[in-house]
Amino acid sequence: MPNFEYIMDSLELAAQGYLVLEYEARGWWLSGGTVQGAGPQDQRDISEVISYLLRQETWCPDPNNLALAGISYGGGLALLGAALDNRVKTAVAMSAWNNMTGAFFEGNSPNLLAFNTLLPAGVVTGRLDPKIWKVYASALQGDEPAFREFAHRRSVDAYADALMQRQVPLFLSNNFEDGLFGAHQMLDFFSAYRGPKKLLLNQGVHASAEISGLAGDFQNYIWQKATAWLAYHLKGGPAAPVELDALVDAEVRNGGGTREKFAAWPSDRVAWQTYKATPRGWGVNGGLSPGLALRTEQGEITSESITFSTATGITAGVPIIGEIAEVFVDRPIRSQLLLASRQHAIWYYVKVAQPMRLCGSPEVSIEVSSSASRWQVVAYLLSVDWKDVGSLISYGSATCWTCPIGERITRQIHMHALCEDVTDGLGLAFNLYSDLYYPANVESNLTVTFHYTANFTLSVPILAHGEPSHDMIVV
Repeated sequence: MPNFEYIMDSLELAAQGYLVLEYEARGWWLSGGTVQGAGPQDQRDISEVISYLLRQETWCPDPNNLALAGISYGGGLALLGAALDNRVKTAVAMSAWNNMTGAFFEGNSPNLLAFNTLLPAGVVTGRLDPKIWKVYASALQGDEPAFREFAHRRSVDAYADALMQRQVPLFLSNNFEDGLFGAHQMLDFFSAYRGPKKLLLNQGVHASAEISGLAGDFQNYIWQKATAWLAYHLKGGPAAPVELDALVDAEVRNGGGTREKFAAWPSDRVAWQTYKATPRGWGVNGGLSPGLALRTEQGEITSESITFSTATGITAGVPIIGEIAEVFVDRPIRSQLLLASRQHAIWYYVKVAQPMRLCGSPEVSIEVSSSASRWQVVAYLLSVDWKDVGSLISYGSATCWTCPIGERITRQIHMHALCEDVTDGLGLAFNLYSDLYYPANVESNLTVTFHYTANFTLSVPILAHGEPSHDMIVV
């Protein structure tokens, strides 16, 4: 965005007594240089801007009460700046990333949604450094070491120790349907961070929950909480302000604005339920059996296979359009499970005895073997109605670029975070292709075999209804 992105918020904050400076990041719009992707030069720019501000004596800057704030690229730079410049007291990061490898290459799967959104935007509105194109090309070849080398210095995770050592207060806000910087990854960072912190998890795609605040909507929930955070940490405030009453604050999908609030995370209000996948055999679908008991009878099916196709009947929707429709016009991304290809997809089902609210990041473990060294498995978590129509509620993937052919391996899939209700049934589906990811192998004879062992499981976070948080957050 150009340098008037935050003009309405800057004016409002200035009216509240803050000195506010907004700048255009390197390489974008009319700013000098090339886009570095939050690299070392961008990080030095943050400190140069701070130094410039503090030199303006007539502005009366307060060097002891300085914050960085931003959305998306600006949010990531705010966290990096807070880690690398000791003058920063607190940071507000909305729709930001914590780990660039995780955002663009999670599960060894190149995130096409991220690459195909951000790189074209960089071409249109800025001047991309040639190195970024090289890194992109290496990612599409599965060269994770090359990508990780590029991403490490641009990842907040790399500097978490510096943030914790200084006990920098962090205000974070991410959106559940964000396919660029997944909320599940920021939730992991948040859980590990040992310092003053707060996390808002909102329904919305990338930056959508925050965007009305940019247009001057000062009733925007995220901006209200963010300004309360700044007031507390830069101006001082009561010992237990109402604005800081929850450590994690998650909006429930289709909940009419309902938000679940947690005084601790991980929370004792969340109970993990693990299901073991059971074979479909000659049936339409397999099952999800509670618990991990595993008995293999003579003649029992111990494995089942699917082959590659781009048309499987299981979908994560059209990239970008699907997520926008899901959030703004309440059109869930649906799969007609009874019509799904038996050859190219496989799905599992368990009926829900009573409605349950899932809040957190589901985990899938698979034990697979493949007919080729390169393969990709995409996992879909579905809320399934009585007509066997599955509505997508979470997803994830695992890709292998150099796996031994035919060798059984176990892979973990960390699925996108959610907070929503499942009322009829829960489904887990797999295929070998999604438009969200760059596939490692598109050969029609690619076969992936799922082995029914104790390593083939789904774990979901079930929230206990009506139980209040036990602890008060102390900041």
